[in-house]
Amino acid sequence: MASAGVIIGNYLHRYEAEIAMGLLRSSGMECWILADDAGGMQPHLNFAMQGVRLMTTSEQAEEARAVLEATGTQEEDP
Repeated sequence: MASAGVIIGNYLHRYEAEIAMGLLRSSGMECWILADDAGGMQPHLNFAMQGVRLMTTSEQAEEARAVLEATGTQEEDP
């Protein structure tokens, strides 16, 4: 059965989430970005919606949060 996605970070800007995602992926973790910004063409929609959410599997959430906290890339509490 597939694991459910868990929000591990909520960012104001997509590039901040992409930096954190790259860091986690380079550590071998599965993660993805969830944003409602028309595929990056309407970035102002992130301000009106829920921001840019960084997601991972429930199995890797704790480890991912620890990596983000240790590297100072945890933006806001999800």
